[in-house]
Amino acid sequence: METTIKNILNLFEQFKALNGYNKVVNVNGQDSVVNTPYQFDSKTVWNISRNLNILRKHITNYEASTDMAMLQMGIDKKTGTTDPVKIKEFNKANTDFLAEVVTLDKLFMIKYTGLNVDKNPIPAGVIAELSDFIEE
Repeated sequence: METTIKNILNLFEQFKALNGYNKVVNVNGQDSVVNTPYQFDSKTVWNISRNLNILRKHITNYEASTDMAMLQMGIDKKTGTTDPVKIKEFNKANTDFLAEVVTLDKLFMIKYTGLNVDKNPIPAGVIAELSDFIEE
């Protein structure tokens, strides 16, 4: 499958969103936010994790490219820069990196029933973004 790095970053975030959701719970009279994992069957968890690994390979390459561009432009990764010329130069390079078309290994399909949407509060936007990889 041919796609852009920008699309890969988006897919990665959407698949990562299937890790769970934040929920406010009361602990000893104090409200706390805890991450609550979604309850999926093992096949669904396995396919989500395999998709994340496939996508992560491309993200690692993208991050290395942006790090190299920053180094070549003399921008410190930790502190950044306020130089408008360097910012413009980096933004142009980053836009080019995001638009790069790469071949993505086939992602694994996820069964809609495996998402158990009646019990898991998965946002509709996440399901919509991943709809090409969800089968009924």
